[in-house]
Amino acid sequence: MGARMRGKRARLGALAAVCAAMLALAVTLGLTQRGDANPTTCMSRTLGVSPASNPGLAADCDALLAIGSTLGVSGWSAGSALRDWRGVTLGGAPQRVTGLDLSDNRLSGSIPT
Repeated sequence: MGARMRGKRARLGALAAVCAAMLALAVTLGLTQRGDANPTTCMSRTLGVSPASNPGLAADCDALLAIGSTLGVSGWSAGSALRDWRGVTLGGAPQRVTGLDLSDNRLSGSIPT
C-alpha cells in the first residue's frame, strides 16, 4: 500500500474517531441516546436509506443534530437530506460522515489528539 493510501486511511480513521467522540459526547451530555431501545431521530428521509440498514450513519446523523442544535449550527435538520447539510461530507460503503467543515458557522478550533 502506498504512502498516499496509508495517509488517506489514517485521516479517515482519525475522522471516524472524531465522529465517535462526538457521539459519545452527545450521549454524555444527554443530547441524544444510544442503543437499540432508543429510536433514531434521523429517518429514511434524512439518511436516504433506512436507519436499520445503516445504523452507523443514523448514529452520525443523530450526533450531528444534537451537537448542531447545541452549537447553533444552521441548516441541519431531520427534515432535510443529510447529503445536503452544509459542511457535512459523506463517503464510504456503507456511507458514513467522512468530513465536517463548520467554518461557515463561525466555529473554529482544534480537536485534541
